[in-house]
Amino acid sequence: MLRCPGLLVALRGLAALYRVSPQRLTEVLPACETHAREDPLGRLGTLAGIVSDVLGAPPVTPTSVHYFHAAWLRDPERVLVHGLRPSPCTRGSLVCDVLLRPGLYGADDQLRFPAFIEDLGPAGRSSLGFELAERLERVTTPCIVEYRRPPARDGDDIEAALWFVAAGLRGTTNPSAAGRHDADGTPIAAHDVVSVRSIATQTEWTPAPAPP
Repeated sequence: MLRCPGLLVALRGLAALYRVSPQRLTEVLPACETHAREDPLGRLGTLAGIVSDVLGAPPVTPTSVHYFHAAWLRDPERVLVHGLRPSPCTRGSLVCDVLLRPGLYGADDQLRFPAFIEDLGPAGRSSLGFELAERLERVTTPCIVEYRRPPARDGDDIEAALWFVAAGLRGTTNPSAAGRHDADGTPIAAHDVVSVRSIATQTEWTPAPAPP
């Protein structure tokens, strides 16, 4: 399994895939990143490939990869039962930090209140004088939905996770870490939802344990 809710979890997950300790991966990753950054044409291969060469073996394919989707939800717990159908313009991010600090990754702000509502402006006012956006903000809350998908066949998920961890070890960020699973409106089934977390209150909802 590969998931990147934060630096340490991502580091441990990648180390497990490469079958080394987190300390060993921490030791080799900075030099590998330097080689990859100095080779923009990719003559040395991908960062994942460079790490594989140094460690002497390729990573194990993860059983699943977790992604994070930003959504304004009226009933977050409902997602655990019914799943979620993202709009075609929304995407799930491999790295949760991309959703929380999009400007540092050159990514779109998916937690910004939906642009199509903001664009209504004065025309969005109802007969009662309330702006549609204000009304929706009162009954919804910005959330992060964590869900699982099969791993990418091209290994892009491991590549993006490595760039994320390499930059994190230096105390910075890298747009190359913004690896994404493009939902394109594909429903997220309830059984694939791992958790739903409110950004405002940090309340987290998880599926009920399966009966014995």
